[in-house]
Amino acid sequence: MSEVLKGKNLILIAAVGILLASLGSMPLANAQPYYDAYFTSINVTHGNGDIELISGGTAKVYDGQTAWKNLTFYNEGCGVFGADLYTKIYESDTLSGTSSKRYVFKGTSSSDDWYSTVYGPAVYTYKVELWWDSAGTHYLEDVKYFDTKVVKLFMTDWSPSDLSIEKGKTTASTLSISFENGGNDYMYSAEVSVVDSDALQISPQSQSLGDISSGGTKSTSFSITAPTTATLGTHTVSFQIDYDDFRGVSHSETKTASVSVAKLGTSITLDLEPSSINIGDSTTITATLVDGNANSIENQEITFSVGTTTIGTASTDSSGNAVKSYTANIDAGTYVIKASYTESTDYGPSSATSNLIVNPFTTSG
Repeated sequence: MSEVLKGKNLILIAAVGILLASLGSMPLANAQPYYDAYFTSINVTHGNGDIELISGGTAKVYDGQTAWKNLTFYNEGCGVFGADLYTKIYESDTLSGTSSKRYVFKGTSSSDDWYSTVYGPAVYTYKVELWWDSAGTHYLEDVKYFDTKVVKLFMTDWSPSDLSIEKGKTTASTLSISFENGGNDYMYSAEVSVVDSDALQISPQSQSLGDISSGGTKSTSFSITAPTTATLGTHTVSFQIDYDDFRGVSHSETKTASVSVAKLGTSITLDLEPSSINIGDSTTITATLVDGNANSIENQEITFSVGTTTIGTASTDSSGNAVKSYTANIDAGTYVIKASYTESTDYGPSSATSNLIVNPFTTSG
């Protein structure tokens, strides 16, 4: 072979080597990031403001809030003078959008804005990619990840206690209430207030409950009485629960509790004087009727009986006393004396019993 041919072959081999070396240094489409262009800032809506997540992390927004994502990127080495760059955004591994291409000169920056309305409670993982379109061949330049926590607050397990109170009773009964924060973040400065008492008297009218963690339970109680003007039956008390989210935005929910109103209770005290008599002798039976507030009730009819036999009725006086005289024309033995009040429009029924001893005739020797 001639020296000239040998020289040409050597030159050709060297040229091919240089070409292969240059091809080996060129990025392939859809390869790992090459960082000739890269993200310099990822600004994301966070509450009422925004947060920088270029290094990852978590932003926090509220249910139904429009979340903004600003992606700023820098072209360091793509293209001879510049390059067509664009971004992609993935929400929980699903492609949400691809931006339009824009020509970015070397040494300069550009940005894309993404908006979405998010709903919770949930946590979304985002992936953002920066791509270079080089004459139809696409090169992945950079990838970043961050999360957005979507907060939603709501009450669950609202549990008022079963409560029955007496109409007109002055001693208050206690309505206990508990509930749980069913959301995925704190309820701040929670407060419960009575918004409709349904003609009942309730104290206090409002109570501060403080902060309630996600899944946390709060319990409270209210003192309730039913005035004499209240109707009998079931009353529905409405409560409003107010709380703030992490942004300081207030939320309200309305819940109810059922309270049963019954007639004012009564009680009878029974006295026999004397409680031991002979056959044919008499005893005075006094029944004293008072209401649930220990006040005497007058002009109410009391029925008296000995065993299963009714012996008559008597009305109460201003002291609540109904008096009945009874002559024991019966066999010797121990008998149950009963005084009964059957109830009225405002008062509930009651009764009381006492034993009467009837002794046999005595004979003298």
